[in-house]
Amino acid sequence: MKAVRFDHFGPPEVLKIVEVPKPVPRRGEVLVRVHAAGINFFEVLMRADRYAVIPELPMIPGVEVAGIVEAIGEGADLACSARALPCRCSRWDGARGMRSSSSCRLRR
Repeated sequence: MKAVRFDHFGPPEVLKIVEVPKPVPRRGEVLVRVHAAGINFFEVLMRADRYAVIPELPMIPGVEVAGIVEAIGEGADLACSARALPCRCSRWDGARGMRSSSSCRLRR
């Protein structure tokens, strides 16, 4: 899958589009096919090495995403479906998933 990642700190030019392995959701996680991702201001500061917390590199920013739930890991909330909007996901580093408890049901 494609991801935007940075492996060293610096200006926006350090962001690169890379291929990473498609993750498999672990226990309590869901896999989301991301259709839109937002970069928070704290992630902009992290990229520039100006944030209080130093991220582990390489880092794939984008803690706010919207998309379709593609797979559900064991023990995840089965209420997640294509009608769920993930929110507040953990930092995506190609190996971490999104906790199913971070999904919000959409109203019809």
